[in-house]
Amino acid sequence: MKMKKYILCIVEFFFVLVVSINLGVGGAFIVGFCAFNNRYNEYQFEPLLYSLVSGALVGGVLLTFTYYRYLNRNVTRRFAVYVIGIPLVLGVLFGFLLRIFDGGWIACFATPVFVLLGAIKCSNQAKDVRS
Repeated sequence: MKMKKYILCIVEFFFVLVVSINLGVGGAFIVGFCAFNNRYNEYQFEPLLYSLVSGALVGGVLLTFTYYRYLNRNVTRRFAVYVIGIPLVLGVLFGFLLRIFDGGWIACFATPVFVLLGAIKCSNQAKDVRS
């Protein structure tokens, strides 16, 4: 019986990691596409590629960490809004605004910070509800 519990925990971790990597790559693609499109509508694919790789790494580590540390395996709509939706919108806005000054790469660093802040806010509200 204990072996089955360990196997289920490993499978759960694997699926959380895969979903986190996919969310990181998807978000990095959208933010990178907005941040690295220059004024002449020429897409810069090399920075976009770096954005995808960093999105996979950061998404895999950061979202998996927030799932287990801050959310305690309670995924709700609040999680989707605070940890995925709002950071993605803020990252895209940063990408558009900073693209003007050729600083779109800053948006790729700011988006994970927004994810972490959203996870902390979501966990604090969950603690308030439980109290």
